[in-house]
Amino acid sequence: MFAVAFSGDPLAIGLTLAVSIYVGGHISGGHFNPAISLALLLRKQMRPLDFVPYVASQLLGASFGALLYGVITLETFIIEPNSSFVSSSIVEVVSMMLLSLVVLSVATAKELQGNYIYGLAIGLTYTAMLYCTKEISGGIINPAIGVGPWLMSLVIGAKLESNLVLYLAAPFLGGVLGSIFYSVINEE
Repeated sequence: MFAVAFSGDPLAIGLTLAVSIYVGGHISGGHFNPAISLALLLRKQMRPLDFVPYVASQLLGASFGALLYGVITLETFIIEPNSSFVSSSIVEVVSMMLLSLVVLSVATAKELQGNYIYGLAIGLTYTAMLYCTKEISGGIINPAIGVGPWLMSLVIGAKLESNLVLYLAAPFLGGVLGSIFYSVINEE
């Protein structure tokens, strides 16, 4: 969230994600995205009892990042789509589906267990997806980044237009589709 708010640069954001995965992967599995958590849950790579605490933590982390941004800049942080709801939804769904496929492939495939490429592969995929979506949907591809700043805006009383449907439904649908396609292409 910090790199998203302060730089907006897809490369900086993707590399920050890669580093965060390497730093936190051994603790939490390194997924900082509720749609990725859903994809992992659907693939039985996450216990159902862990899903809600993970998502709550992801939302709290994004909210804290938005709060930190506000404290430093004295401004409210929120990402807005630059295109129609339909166009924005399509790019968010497709991007999350592709990101989910990469995460499931490099982090859960038995053939790649013990690899050290997963963080870089995920971070670079996120970078590519941000470059592809930034000018259309605002490039979120993470429900926590859509919800966290919105929650902080409610806390401080700011009036912001809500794109919660776009930034919640599209990534979660992409995570579900990514999980389904992973099963199909891996003949499971």
